[in-house]
Amino acid sequence: MRTACEGATPLGDPGEAVQVWLDKQLPTDVPPGTAVYLGVTLWDQAHQRLVPAQSTEYWWRPALGEVVAPDRGILTEDWLGHGTAEIVVPTQGIGALEIGFTGTSGTRTGGLEPDNTIFPICGVGPPPDAPLPLVARATLDLAAPIVAGQESVAMIALQPNADWEPGTFRAPSQLLLRARLPRGSVDASVPANLVDASAGRYRATITLTEPGAYILEAASSTETGGTFSSSAQRVNVVANASAAPTNSGSGPGVLLPVLLLVGAVVVVAVVVLVIRREW
Repeated sequence: MRTACEGATPLGDPGEAVQVWLDKQLPTDVPPGTAVYLGVTLWDQAHQRLVPAQSTEYWWRPALGEVVAPDRGILTEDWLGHGTAEIVVPTQGIGALEIGFTGTSGTRTGGLEPDNTIFPICGVGPPPDAPLPLVARATLDLAAPIVAGQESVAMIALQPNADWEPGTFRAPSQLLLRARLPRGSVDASVPANLVDASAGRYRATITLTEPGAYILEAASSTETGGTFSSSAQRVNVVANASAAPTNSGSGPGVLLPVLLLVGAVVVVAVVVLVIRREW
């Protein structure tokens, strides 16, 4: 596990450090006045969680530094921990990007002075330590209704939450497909293997022996928090008609031949009686 990058800023608890991970490298060769997309993910390294981005600010400082005021704004959060903005390249050239919060601190004379909290920019792409369900979503697709006792095929589609720099988001070679009872424990868990890396497609086969209602869901691991909430799908496993139990000795399957035999005996007796009367 990676440690917080150098200069990580504590936020709240002493052991909490927030990192900034850019969606893509910011351009360095675009002309002034060009609008540039900014996307960032805020990651709490100490507690292994995403940090809400809805009130986070950015400062787009020009190359001349403090001589010219920076372009400043607030990120728009599109999913938990991820914020976006459209920033314009200043006429003085591209300088530095800062992400954080505006604040103040007290002076020795009892006044206040600006004291901003700036988070370190640690890299490009999703935070390397973030569990997959925090930075990606998964959906399930069943080829056909599930029949009890028969093998069924399920496809899982995995998509990253952001348009990250190519090569920074890597789909694992295998996921898990779980089946559990509603509000109950996991009944079955089988591997789902990557069959199309470009589309993030996985294939799993599962056999559920008992009919009834189940919840199917994709997971990245067996650990707590490894389940993709976006994948949960309620299914009804139907009974296998071809596996219906055979009739017992008292059932209609045996009763019908007995009735036919009794009827035949009665017919023979009537015929014999008629013949005797005639002769």
